[in-house]
Amino acid sequence: MRRLLDQDEFVAVVLDGKTYAQEAMVLALGITLQGQTKILGFVQTATENEPVCVAFLRALVERGWSPRPALRVIDEAKGLRTAIQTVFGAEALIQPCQWPKHGNVVRYLPKTLPTVQPGLRAADVGRGPGGPGPAPPGGGGATSPPWPD
Repeated sequence: MRRLLDQDEFVAVVLDGKTYAQEAMVLALGITLQGQTKILGFVQTATENEPVCVAFLRALVERGWSPRPALRVIDEAKGLRTAIQTVFGAEALIQPCQWPKHGNVVRYLPKTLPTVQPGLRAADVGRGPGGPGPAPPGGGGATSPPWPD
């Protein structure tokens, strides 16, 4: 029996795929109005392609997940983005996840450069030295201690 998803109001859903050996797992993690996280479902597939993701999203809706006006947080996977737009229309709220971008930036920096993770995180949310809002712990500069991961 499949668990129904109509008992909670979800304000956001994080959709992501991870590859293990030759297979990928696409996971939907819902965030409720109260801030709780709940696994909505997952699908095993060869890739994060659009047809698989469309079927996965439609199955979540059939189980009672009300996708509007929930924010969808995704990585750079084009299949997920296209599937969201196919199932929910062009008005679907999509927020690209910033974490993969951190890895891409840091990968190309010299190893001798002081840690830049706090500065990148501060830039993502527009705060820190010279930006609005409070600075992250340690001031958010390139030489401040890294945030705990």
